[in-house]
Amino acid sequence: PVSSRPEDVVLAVRSGAVPNLLTKTLPSSVGVTLPGVGPLRVDLNVVVSKATPEEVAASDIVVSLPRDLVKAGKLAAGGDAGVSLTVPGLVSGRIDLDVSSPRKGEADIAVTSSLVPKLPLQKTSGLGRFCFECGNGGEQSEWFVARNLGNGVQFYGNAKTGVSTFAAPKDY
Repeated sequence: PVSSRPEDVVLAVRSGAVPNLLTKTLPSSVGVTLPGVGPLRVDLNVVVSKATPEEVAASDIVVSLPRDLVKAGKLAAGGDAGVSLTVPGLVSGRIDLDVSSPRKGEADIAVTSSLVPKLPLQKTSGLGRFCFECGNGGEQSEWFVARNLGNGVQFYGNAKTGVSTFAAPKDY
């Protein structure tokens, strides 16, 4: 299991359930531990019953809500959340989410995790947000491009030096 923080939602998949997920067969049960209520097992035939911690642990999928709901609520209200995920043989790690809403109708979401692989993103030519390590086979750049969604004006910034310019740099 991944080490989790008291304010995390924890999701763990039982090792025997992995073949079911890979063949797209639904799991037969989900175990949930609720603060103040305790462990519950949810059979997907819609039977919810009080369970022992052992019965919850034996479920195909176990979801644990934050142990510190007050802290989790305060962090979530500030746009910070975390999820610990364990699927034996496939993945195990933590996902941090940072959400902000600079204006109505817009949300910026940053996902930080060692589970996220380096993706082969193309240089954006000003059409996207950031391109710090472009994976198009070209040389990596310290420059990124940002666009003001309100007026469409874009600028280039150097993540290493802090320099910014409205003209595309030679080494972008």
